Amino acid sequence: MKLRPNSWLPLLVAVLLLAGLGILVYKTSLGDSGQRAQVNLDLRDLKEIDAEWSLDVLRSKNDINKNYDPINGPLQALASNQDRLDTLATQIDASSLRGPVDALKKSLTEKIDLIDSFKMQNALLKNSLRFLPTAVVQLQEQVRLARQAYDKATKPGTAKPLDDLERIADKVLTGILNYGLSSDPGVRADVQGLLSELASSRVTQPGKVAAQIDTLVNHSQVVLRQKGIEDGVLLAIAKVPTVSNINALADSFEKIFRAKAQTQGQWRQGLVVYSIGLLALLMFSAFKLFESYRSLNEANSRLEKANVTLEDRVQLRTSELSDALNILKESQVQLFQAEKMASLGQMVAGIAHEINTPLAYVKNSVQIAHARMKDVKVLVDESAKLWC
Repeated sequence: MKLRPNSWLPLLVAVLLLAGLGILVYKTSLGDSGQRAQVNLDLRDLKEIDAEWSLDVLRSKNDINKNYDPINGPLQALASNQDRLDTLATQIDASSLRGPVDALKKSLTEKIDLIDSFKMQNALLKNSLRFLPTAVVQLQEQVRLARQAYDKATKPGTAKPLDDLERIADKVLTGILNYGLSSDPGVRADVQGLLSELASSRVTQPGKVAAQIDTLVNHSQVVLRQKGIEDGVLLAIAKVPTVSNINALADSFEKIFRAKAQTQGQWRQGLVVYSIGLLALLMFSAFKLFESYRSLNEANSRLEKANVTLEDRVQLRTSELSDALNILKESQVQLFQAEKMASLGQMVAGIAHEINTPLAYVKNSVQIAHARMKDVKVLVDESAKLWC
């Protein structure tokens, strides 16, 4: 069955209204889907990992950590955390978040490289620091052996060991250990002076003592050099802007989430207004439908009442129609008789006309003849006169 335009138009309007409602509901349901909480959690974990990482570097520097496993441990967590943040940034808004994400990656990569350098420099420093007490003990042992050899020697020209060589070595060891803890420039200068004194005294010392002096001086110089390098690396690590980049990335995420929340709030307001309008329309439609049903019920009531008296009305109407039919039949008979009489009268009139016309001709002819008879009589009389 083909629908008329006025029948499918309300259906089309209803479909469009429901479609608009569905669009608004869909727009308001487009929240962050837990992305905001995940981003905050990942950034907080990243801050904690970075802080603990820096603390482990200091622990390794102060020899609290006996190996570098605590420093290497966060690398896997950092990589997975960065991957999650990169994925979230791509899903949320890759264009505006790419800069902060790349800056954070760059700072973390820089920090990883610096920590690798720290491990190498710290390993060299620790090896030299661990060996220094042994080098001092060996130097002191060689000094004692050299003294004993000097005291027992009968060969003239035997070099006598420096009397305060052991004291200088102890001071060097103490100063090196102190500098390893404090990085005090004054302590470094004092140690450099002691090392210079040791280096200048080696020329007067026996061969083994001189060799131990060289070993002690070399390792001490390594400690001083590595300590400076290590301090520079630690300073560079401290200057890596990981925390500020994390905060910048957090601010970028927060701006996007706030903008989306604001947009979603606007969609919610639109949904509320649209729902109120749709509800008002539904109430109006329901009122009109109620009025229609009430009118229909009234019409049905009237129809039922009409149906009750319909049979009587039909019978009455049938009787009236029968009477009218009888009257019509009588009228038809009368009309037929009238037509017959009219036809008969017309026929009689025609016959009378046909009869009357010759008679009138004859009458006229007789009248003319009668009128002429006077002239004929005159003519006969005159003729008779002539014959006589």
